Amino acid sequence: AQRFWPVFNQYQDELRIVRRDNKSLPQVELDQKVVDIRKKYFQEFSKVLNKDRADRVFKADNEFRDVIRKEIQERRQLKSERRGLRQ
Repeated sequence: AQRFWPVFNQYQDELRIVRRDNKSLPQVELDQKVVDIRKKYFQEFSKVLNKDRADRVFKADNEFRDVIRKEIQERRQLKSERRGLRQ
């Protein structure tokens, strides 16, 4: 854990910066930058974890993002429905 979390936090920071600073890029170019970061950090995670566990980091991160997106979508829909009932 002491070796993993600093690497993971650094990975998250790089992703955040790339997404924030490259909003004007075509989606395919932004996706390529994200893939490049993931490849870089797969190597870094593999130094701390084995390759299977390093791969699971990305799968878990994707699953977490999917859950968050779904939750946000459901909350927006609920909020929209509530507004519709008030009118």
